[in-house]
Amino acid sequence: MRFLIEAIRRQRRRIQLEQLLLLLVRCLILLLLGMALAGPLLGGIARGLGIDTTERLVCIVLDDGLSTTATNIDGRARFDVLRDQALKFLEGVRSSDRVMVWRSGRPIESVYVEGTYDHDRVREDLGRLKPRLGRSALTEALEQVNDQLEKEGLPADRVVTAVFSDFAAGDAAESRNTAALASLARASKLILTRPMLEAPNVQIDKIAPDRLLVVPIAEGMDPTLGVEVTLRRFGNISREMTTPLTIALQAEDAAAPIAVVQRTPLWTPGQTDATLKVHLTLPAREADAMFTETGRMFSIHARFDADQRTDVLGADNERFTVVELRERVRVAAGGQADASGTGLRPERWLRFALSPSGLDADVDAATLGPIEVIDVPTEALDQQRISTMDAVVVLRPDLLDAQQFEALRAVTQRGGVVWCFTPAISTTTAWLDRLSDAFALNWPAALEVESRAAPGDDDDAPAADPWRISLEEAIPEALALLGADWAALVRPITITRRLPVDVSGRPASVWLAIDDGTPLLIATDADSGKLLLMTAAADLDWTNLPAKPLFVPLVQESLRSLLGASGGREALTDLVSGDQPTLPMQWDGAQKLDMPAEDVSVTLRRSDEGLTPITALQKPGVYEASPYLAGRKLAVEV
Repeated sequence: MRFLIEAIRRQRRRIQLEQLLLLLVRCLILLLLGMALAGPLLGGIARGLGIDTTERLVCIVLDDGLSTTATNIDGRARFDVLRDQALKFLEGVRSSDRVMVWRSGRPIESVYVEGTYDHDRVREDLGRLKPRLGRSALTEALEQVNDQLEKEGLPADRVVTAVFSDFAAGDAAESRNTAALASLARASKLILTRPMLEAPNVQIDKIAPDRLLVVPIAEGMDPTLGVEVTLRRFGNISREMTTPLTIALQAEDAAAPIAVVQRTPLWTPGQTDATLKVHLTLPAREADAMFTETGRMFSIHARFDADQRTDVLGADNERFTVVELRERVRVAAGGQADASGTGLRPERWLRFALSPSGLDADVDAATLGPIEVIDVPTEALDQQRISTMDAVVVLRPDLLDAQQFEALRAVTQRGGVVWCFTPAISTTTAWLDRLSDAFALNWPAALEVESRAAPGDDDDAPAADPWRISLEEAIPEALALLGADWAALVRPITITRRLPVDVSGRPASVWLAIDDGTPLLIATDADSGKLLLMTAAADLDWTNLPAKPLFVPLVQESLRSLLGASGGREALTDLVSGDQPTLPMQWDGAQKLDMPAEDVSVTLRRSDEGLTPITALQKPGVYEASPYLAGRKLAVEV
């Protein structure tokens, strides 16, 4: 009986405890319900006590651009410092705050498009981030934040913007940067990290070959490739120092460089820029394999090694570019046998300028040098005949119909060059209308040719002075190699007839201008190629240019330079980390961009504009088309 009474007593205590817990749960439910109903009242009480429970928008801008890979005096990377500051800031964010994050390294990335309340996730994501090698686009990122705040429409006291950046010089346009920060300060509570001190650094700012398309100069000579390298120095520039620099030409299937040049520029105190011009000599014994009929791509690599005490940023110590080596270029010379005019016919002047050794019809085309000239009668100039030509020069565009002009347009669409001369004997300018329609030029011309010939039939009447080429215009970049002799070459040129053309309807470069400002030689982009228009005929009744020393280098340098810059080559030499370029039609058939040495591969996708990488090209270096596509390459810089 005693044990039974004791068991009943213990059972009673357990039941009482369960009932007490149940009562507490019921009370807690009622309390939570009451607090929910009294939320506005409690919020007011909390604010009265200095406790703010209002939801805010917190915008974090984290700079992860190239400059943040630099190391500080303590050995830590700038990005690690900035990321730790952002994580510490996040600890003070309220649980009710909505957080948005932007990365300002190119390409700018908005991590949470609509924002997130999951602060633990934000901390984890920030902790995993690494700096990128794209240059900082801080100003653009700040402008994106401004656009987002305008879209949100929140009052300034409910928005906090925190910018974590080293504010390195050159990362953004300072005026735009200041304007963007001022706008953020008006739209939110703005928090900025302190700019980091400028550290000593040397960088390769640019590497530029003389030409992107290289053809041999003469048989038996060692071809040379001119390369200009520009270096810049920052930070402590008061000391004297040297930078051992190596420039190498590399083939994708060669273990060792084909040609190497080493230079050691000496920096004097206060010097911030240094430019070196070097020539890579290609061994003649290997030229046959390097200069092929279809062309072969090679990469040029410039780099240097430096002490961290004078160079805190190693990622900008190397640069890449690509060039194409080809046996020769093929030029179609479209004209008509014409006995009118003085001296040689325009066709003969043109052939002599294109291939001085090729005037003899019996000369083998293989010995004609870097330009192979194919004569195409104007009436037979069609898509089939010029489909394999790199350039087409037309002396009688007045004989072309609309379909033939469309065939010329196809040449520029695949990256070629079209050069039209004003016809020597045409009495109408209707051909220029057909040219403008085919190339969408909107270049109206005068109804008649202007002349400086003697007026009337009076032999005693003095002739007007001929026009001359202006020396006030800058030398076209494509003709820069003629710069040293430019004035001497240009002064003897006179023009007695011309066709005035108004080029204001479409952006164009006036390469040669007459002394009254009228264009003589006009160049413009046309699809992936180039279009040239000469407003005088290649005839001595119009100008003495064909008989003067300028004509041969003018024709040859223009074609070589333009062919090197066309076909998307020029656009693909300015790529930087973070770009997603659209590749020209010469890349059709490529499926990926590969960098075998770094085990990097980026898939290509097709759009209305062309082939585009599905992600930004982040890794600097030389990418190759895959599957193999005539050795197509492109270079990406930091």
